[in-house]
Amino acid sequence: MNPSNFREGDFSTEQRKMPIQRKRPASPVPSCVSMKGVMPVGQDTGLAEAALSPEEGDQQERPESEILSGQSVQSHQTDLSSKYSKESSAKDRKNMNQREFTDTLEKSPTCLMQEMKTKLKKKYQMLCEGTGQHVNQTLLKDIYTELYITEGGSKGVNEEHEVRQIKMASKRQTTPETPIKCNDIFKPMKQHQKKGVRRNLTKGIAGIGKTVSVHKVLLDWAEGKANKDVHLIFPLPFRDLNLKKDQYSLMQLLTNYFPELKEIERIEDGLTKTVFIFDGLDECRLPLDFKNNKKCCDVTEPTSVDVLLTNLIEGNLLPSALLWITTRPAAANRIPPECVDQVTEIRGFNEPQKEEYFRKKITDQNLANEIIKHIKTSRSLHIMCHIPVFCWISANVLETMLKEAEKDEIPKTLTQIYEHFLLIQTSMKNKKYNKSTETNPKELSQSDKDMILKLSKLAFQQLQKGNLIFYEEDLRECGIDVSEASEYSALCTEIFKEESGLYQENLGFTKVAAGSENL
Repeated sequence: MNPSNFREGDFSTEQRKMPIQRKRPASPVPSCVSMKGVMPVGQDTGLAEAALSPEEGDQQERPESEILSGQSVQSHQTDLSSKYSKESSAKDRKNMNQREFTDTLEKSPTCLMQEMKTKLKKKYQMLCEGTGQHVNQTLLKDIYTELYITEGGSKGVNEEHEVRQIKMASKRQTTPETPIKCNDIFKPMKQHQKKGVRRNLTKGIAGIGKTVSVHKVLLDWAEGKANKDVHLIFPLPFRDLNLKKDQYSLMQLLTNYFPELKEIERIEDGLTKTVFIFDGLDECRLPLDFKNNKKCCDVTEPTSVDVLLTNLIEGNLLPSALLWITTRPAAANRIPPECVDQVTEIRGFNEPQKEEYFRKKITDQNLANEIIKHIKTSRSLHIMCHIPVFCWISANVLETMLKEAEKDEIPKTLTQIYEHFLLIQTSMKNKKYNKSTETNPKELSQSDKDMILKLSKLAFQQLQKGNLIFYEEDLRECGIDVSEASEYSALCTEIFKEESGLYQENLGFTKVAAGSENL
């Protein structure tokens, strides 16, 4: 089914038509909606009539004269007997109808969608900076700054090193292009493009804001601010899919992430508008063997996660579902060009967005103005600040330095910014683990130097293998004690992250781009 044919109307008015097949429980279960007054005035009352007793439901529809007629009553009872089982009593029929009505409400797509929205909102509404109990929490909506997203051009691989792409990306922002918002990612960008967009591939260098854009789309959907025509959204980051070694059917895999789907046997094509978000293709360690993987069309057939992914992308599984894949440019060619309908590119912040970010990030507006002014005095800092993660690093460093340091000590180069960021994060780590007396705040202790050297070796060796995300086994291969390395989680994106609520698993990894999840 072509995605452009999706129904755009209000979801709630089509609940009974939703092509979601559910498992019927063996015994009645409590409804998630009160039985009293459940149908508003003016809404379809087809289900409400089933909750009434047969006599009550019929009397409301027949004229008074016919109700008073004994012959009519007898005729009406005969009609009811033909509609329901002749062997059931009126009380049994009423109880049966109420159970079915309760079950329908309890299992309704609206309840399922609301459960998912509640979970996603809880998961993504906060940005957390820091680790463990020493975290600063900020509402994503308070700090999120719209990114510059445009058509991505070629679907092929860009073999130029990402560092060399930074200046070019900054220059490209001056060319006349039409930017799009992350919530409009599935809208065709070319006016002559008649075919709808089912698979969107979004490219962007490290730290440019791909993951945060995904979080913003999920949060806006969960809060009912955007994509209101979408019924279900499944965020499945590659870093987590890497750990799925067993065989799953698509429905089993989804249930693994969203237990509320257990009562559903399958999600079919048609009126159910479903979106899958696969974040971080560059972190994927699955083979994604499009040429040799078997064809799979049944959402209940168990197979490897790799086979599920390739068949979802090719359209053999849920051909009407929309897919959004994010990646660094170097990994974009892992998806065959014929399996991509549209390529977009996140280019970070343009000039107004840079300033907007610092004014949102720094609560003291005088200090924010001072930071913006300082960055503009350095050409290298000014260019780098089109990358959101570098804005985050710069804001942390300069906010601290401008409050405490002399003017001549304020970092003016990239190297100085990174150096002070390392010192600040190490100091935070020492305070957290009560090691503040061990080191001078302006220099690293020998133990800190040794561990940072080990982590650098780990990063270098894994990059040689083409891995951008590292797991617990990779740490052990490099002779790094996992518990000791976890103290340095402030220096990297994360060492160990315990996912709460959405994904009930412990994931161990280090990511090359420091702080990229704290934008």
